[in-house]
Amino acid sequence: MPFYHFDIHKGRARAEGLGSIDLTDNAEALAFGKRVIEDLNSGDRERYAGWTMDITHDNDLTVAILFDAVGPKK
Repeated sequence: MPFYHFDIHKGRARAEGLGSIDLTDNAEALAFGKRVIEDLNSGDRERYAGWTMDITHDNDLTVAILFDAVGPKK
């Protein structure tokens, strides 16, 4: 299984690592990251305005998701 690491930050400063997990593929990693962002946005959307989540695959593939592009959990 591919190994993915999740970090969130605002601007250039690395804010915090959320950890790493084995997931089946990139689609599952992207869905997992979006669910985490939804949960964080549900708690305090204004706090996370302008933040980004980086998803890094063990083969150095990185995807960035803007918090502002993901709505709060419904």
